[in-house]
Amino acid sequence: SKEKSKVVRRLPRSSAVTLRISEEDKEKHTYADILRTARDKISLEKLDIEKTRIKKTAGGNILIAIPGANKGAEADKLAEELSKVLDNAVTIARPNIMGELRMFGLDDSISKDEIKEVISTQGKCKVTDVVTAEFRV
Repeated sequence: SKEKSKVVRRLPRSSAVTLRISEEDKEKHTYADILRTARDKISLEKLDIEKTRIKKTAGGNILIAIPGANKGAEADKLAEELSKVLDNAVTIARPNIMGELRMFGLDDSISKDEIKEVISTQGKCKVTDVVTAEFRV
């Protein structure tokens, strides 16, 4: 009998923050203006961010990659500061790699919130990062 090969996911080397201008606001704002405003108003040293890489995505948006050991927390801090500094024309997101988990044989009394809490504790992530679908019988 053949054994199924296990798929091993490699952890990302960096965390990212993406910036997207809505179609209506592209006439008023450019990515250059937005990045200039962010550079002028946000100090990376105060956020303890040593290095960033800025790239353009396939969709034309801006991706700010933050490499390093504490990359997730640093990206969260940067996203928070960007949302304070930039106006509502820019959508700021923190993309994450997500997996899917299917659970069987759960007790009917278990709620989605309890499942989210356990998964976030075991997975060492935020409760808000855990998404649950409707229960099926």
